[in-house]
Amino acid sequence: MKKIVVSILVIICIGIYGCDAQSQTNSRLPDLIDPSAVAIKINMETSSIFKLNDTPTALTSVLGKPKSIDNVRSEQDNKSYYLYTYKHGSFYFDVDKLVSININSGSVIMSFNGQNHIRVGDNISSLQDIFPNSYHLKEDGQLFVNFKTSSGTATDDAILFEYDAKGVITNIII
Repeated sequence: MKKIVVSILVIICIGIYGCDAQSQTNSRLPDLIDPSAVAIKINMETSSIFKLNDTPTALTSVLGKPKSIDNVRSEQDNKSYYLYTYKHGSFYFDVDKLVSININSGSVIMSFNGQNHIRVGDNISSLQDIFPNSYHLKEDGQLFVNFKTSSGTATDDAILFEYDAKGVITNIII
């Protein structure tokens, strides 16, 4: 009888430990955001926004005429991209599809779900309430927020917030 009680207690302990380990693992995953929830605008007063699935035409209607539009070749992908360069940052397109963004100026605002806004020059701590899991995982001057599919599955694409030793955001890269 004593062996049965001990066995049951061991099984219960393993079950509790397993549930706790699973809970801790899930809490250590970065936050996920739907790409359609991310928008870029030039200031808080304007209603004009650029969404990540918009075309280069939409980008120029929001940010204005770029300093340059260049056809650049990626040796890694063996592809050509159109690089729209602004004083605020760079936007890479594969024909009409946005591939990458590098924002390096506080004159561009990135908003999430139209409510939370962030820009270069803000403190990284301003992301703590918006992306608590990712904030907890930040390290080496980087904070990642992964994109998700419409079904909620994480993708390999992400928003990278780079910050300096004082916690000031220096780049926002997609």
